[in-house]
Amino acid sequence: MSAGSSASRASNGVDASAHFRGKKITLMRIGLLGRGVGDAAYLAKCGAEVLVVDDAPREVMQPSVDALQEFKNITFKFGKYDLKDFRTCDLVLKGAGTAYDSPEIAEAHKHNIPVRMSADLFAELSGVTCVGVTGTRGKSTVVHMLHAMLKGAKKQ
Repeated sequence: MSAGSSASRASNGVDASAHFRGKKITLMRIGLLGRGVGDAAYLAKCGAEVLVVDDAPREVMQPSVDALQEFKNITFKFGKYDLKDFRTCDLVLKGAGTAYDSPEIAEAHKHNIPVRMSADLFAELSGVTCVGVTGTRGKSTVVHMLHAMLKGAKKQ
């Protein structure tokens, strides 16, 4: 989905990309599994200035960096976190596995910087009712159970 297209409009008619345009966003923990890369790409397409920070070495995260090389509005910092990056932005997008009581998240809160995860932003901005299932194990089982329940209730 291209951020500038009509496909970025939520079912409620809101242009979700406008929420991020011109914002400075610190994306914490990009990871290697794709979610962080997708988040960074979407935010960049929306016109945000994205700073990706990860405490892993750059060489480990290089595949994620390579996947985002087309975006001039994404910068990267690897290794030790700099607390300044969590107080000089408009939003911190927290990656999975980041503790809410980490010093970096505490720094953002201290400066009234919102800390969010991509799933809850999607739920807020999409304009639709949705159910999210997260976790390390059991997601498929829970989703199959939910599907059966919703189908039985004649919901889509």
